[in-house]
Amino acid sequence: MRLDVKEQGRFRLRNIRLPGLGYKAQNRLAAFLVLASIVSGIATYAALTETPPLGNDPDTVIWLLNLDFIILLALVVLVSRRLVALWSGRKRGLAGSHMHVRLVYTFSILAAAPAIIMTVFSAFFFHFGVQTWFSERVSTAINDSQAVAEAYLEEHKQVIRADTLAMANDIDRQASFFLENDEALEKLIRTQSLLRNFSEAIIFDKRGRVLARSGLTFSLEFESVPDLLIQRAEAGEVVITTGSNDDRVRALLKLNNLGRGTFLYVGRAVDAKVLSHVTATRQASKDYASLQSRYSDLQIIVVMIFVLVGLLLMMIAIWLGLVLARQMVSPISTLIKTADRVRGGDFSARVPDEGKLEEFTYLAKAFNRMTEQIQEQQTELIEANRQLDHRRRFTET
Repeated sequence: MRLDVKEQGRFRLRNIRLPGLGYKAQNRLAAFLVLASIVSGIATYAALTETPPLGNDPDTVIWLLNLDFIILLALVVLVSRRLVALWSGRKRGLAGSHMHVRLVYTFSILAAAPAIIMTVFSAFFFHFGVQTWFSERVSTAINDSQAVAEAYLEEHKQVIRADTLAMANDIDRQASFFLENDEALEKLIRTQSLLRNFSEAIIFDKRGRVLARSGLTFSLEFESVPDLLIQRAEAGEVVITTGSNDDRVRALLKLNNLGRGTFLYVGRAVDAKVLSHVTATRQASKDYASLQSRYSDLQIIVVMIFVLVGLLLMMIAIWLGLVLARQMVSPISTLIKTADRVRGGDFSARVPDEGKLEEFTYLAKAFNRMTEQIQEQQTELIEANRQLDHRRRFTET
């Protein structure tokens, strides 16, 4: 007996396709997006870890994150439309659709659970890992390191201040002897510079004329002293200055007994190793303060990256689940359709026995043998009925 129209529609096999795209085209598109997400993910990781040639460029990181987001949206649209089509097929009662939906749910949960757990725990561990960076112990260590570095430079300034005052006092005590003896003054300058570890020292007047010098003093002679510093020195202050890179400390002081408007200008180099440590400490403290001020933004960005990567993995896994579920359901749907034809009286219907799953191949072969036997038995019954009918007619005649 044949099924009515409603029952035939219920078990009719249809390929669930997206509008405008066939099943193979969808798989090709999904494969392309998966490959693109892998390449983009690797590039994003390289950019975030400042790996050449993509590292150390914030614009590149932003561009790659936008690309990841676009790929994610494309996968979400593709998966969503397939799920909607699958759910619609279930509502219409398509062959095997209920099993298809259950398999998709199962594969989706199994695939999404690791991605969700990975994202949550990655964000969780990142939060507590970053908290240790900004703990009170770390902050105190960095601030104390900078304080020690600054204290060293300040101590260096105080030492050169004291040495400059002592040298100026020695010159002022013997000023009457040096007024007419420039060679003796220069000899004293050299001796004092050697004893007090000054790398350079000069005596000059207010017009800029050098009266005495010690050793190599080219930097002092060729650098003009700002008027503001001269005014402060005339007021009796020991003026302390540093170089642009803090590599040299200088002191300026007015001499009282060597003539009107006479100044002592000395300099001492800072140890290069100490200076490098001071510079590194300052830079580390500056970077730490900058990172601390951007902590909230950094946390949000990293968590969003984790979420983005997790969603990409989840969409890829769900799509693979859809593909695998269809491969499992498709032979069953074909079997249901063929069984419907057999029940309708078409005993010549056969199930293709060539598939990717060996178990379904065995099932198809067994079903085909059954239908073949039924067809043979039907043929024999028809032949037997024909002979009986022939005999009955012969007997009646």
